[in-house]
Amino acid sequence: MEAFQTRIFELSETQARGGKRPIKLIMHRIMDTPDDYQDNGISWKEEYVREALKRIAPAEIVVDYLDKGMTADETEISGHGLIGQGTDYDGNPMPMFSVTSEVVGSITGGEITTVELNGAPTKVLMAYGVLFEHRCPGLVDYLKQHVPEGNVMGSVEIVGTPENNNVIVYEDGYKEHGRVPMQYEYSGYAILSGAVPPADEAAHVLEINNKEDGSMDETKLRGFVDEIKTELHAVLDDKANLTNELNSLNENVAAKEAELNQANEKVTSLEAEVNQLKEEATAKDAKIAELEEKVNEYEKKARVAELESALADYSESEQAYAKDEIEAFKADPMNCEINSVVNKICVGIVADRKNKEHNDKHEDLDIFSAVENSGNVEISIF
Repeated sequence: MEAFQTRIFELSETQARGGKRPIKLIMHRIMDTPDDYQDNGISWKEEYVREALKRIAPAEIVVDYLDKGMTADETEISGHGLIGQGTDYDGNPMPMFSVTSEVVGSITGGEITTVELNGAPTKVLMAYGVLFEHRCPGLVDYLKQHVPEGNVMGSVEIVGTPENNNVIVYEDGYKEHGRVPMQYEYSGYAILSGAVPPADEAAHVLEINNKEDGSMDETKLRGFVDEIKTELHAVLDDKANLTNELNSLNENVAAKEAELNQANEKVTSLEAEVNQLKEEATAKDAKIAELEEKVNEYEKKARVAELESALADYSESEQAYAKDEIEAFKADPMNCEINSVVNKICVGIVADRKNKEHNDKHEDLDIFSAVENSGNVEISIF
């Protein structure tokens, strides 16, 4: 399965019918040559995109929840929840997802069109669909709040066709850069958090709705502070002009003093507003740091879960060969490799078998036979 990122395009303000909120998505760019490809190496050719588009419905729109709530504040999302590969009922390859990965909508159709991105016309695959708002109101609220801030991403998922045993066929074969999916199906679109960087240059938020929700993000805050600073300087300039005029003309002293006092009061008021905005900015920075720490904890838990999944096929006695490595991984999962732990277990298993076979004087066994005959899985033991 191939996956890459692009942002949500538009969440319709049209009233939902039957609990279904219309949504429009940019799936990916379409390239003219394999020399033009995304950061993940994929190059999309219009001929093959147009063929796969015929069967795009009903591809799923999914979310992997960290916290599922009824409001934006109670909702937190992660990646698309991929945990490995399995097989379907017919024995063909099939991606496997975590139980926290839920279907929240469906793609109903799409078209190849040209939109303006960064001031340049760009050919893209546009998809249309619905979110099941009656089942995920917190997610819809989350999207309305966070998409304008630019921290909501998306991930297109494709799989092979049944005619090819669910294996993706690439034009000119698979290659790291400039590979062109030729025979494939659009299987889903995952809404991701901003922790996942985009692989597609079409990753732009064009519109989420036409309403101002009154929230003050960091960009707005800086804009307000700049406006206040400008106004403050203007007031101070006015004060200086009034003072010079008072000294030079000495006319209408009472009126000028009243104007001066009013200007001073405005300066004080504006300074108070600036201080308040600075306090709000400090609180926002603290919240960002708190959220980053929480994301790091979730990532560590996810890594430990991946290790436990990889160790599920080994008994406790076999896992004991890599006891130190397992403990080191759990202590620092972001700087350890699962393959190192698994390899250590495999080395222990092979060494143990070698010792047992050395003591067996009745038959000569191949110490690597259990590894070589374990299927199509290749295991590095060094």
